[in-house]
Amino acid sequence: MQLNGAWRGIVNSKIERFEHTSLTIDEDRYLRLVTYAKLLDQTP
Repeated sequence: MQLNGAWRGIVNSKIERFEHTSLTIDEDRYLRLVTYAKLLDQTP
């Protein structure tokens, strides 16, 4: 199962947006990978 989306968290007292990706393999071949990457400000 792979899940993608956005996540918001507080860093240095500011709300920051992150891209979230999660990959999980079944229990017999257990593998779990979760990444968070800070989204860059898109405002001009």
